[in-house]
Amino acid sequence: MALKILDKDSYLGAVDANKTSVVFFVDGESAHSAGIARLIEETAETFSPTAEVCTLDIGRYPEQAGELGVQRAPAVKIFREGKVLGGAVGFIGRGDLADLIRKNI
Repeated sequence: MALKILDKDSYLGAVDANKTSVVFFVDGESAHSAGIARLIEETAETFSPTAEVCTLDIGRYPEQAGELGVQRAPAVKIFREGKVLGGAVGFIGRGDLADLIRKNI
């Protein structure tokens, strides 16, 4: 599994990359975000190395999340070359998430 944890210095490199990045926006203080931890791990196991799977804690890095258009967690966005290809806010089921990613890689 290749799950990458982003911070204020690495987030732009992940979303501007010439590859597909799936970024989960979580809030380390939120029970909802904690509840999707297994989903994030499964996504990394399923889609790596085709897509880089990352997390960004919006509680720790709210400015960076805001720059990417995210104001609440959980959320997921799919990026390639700095462009948003798709995404969802709130809980998303495994099947819907897999479909969203497959459609955009």
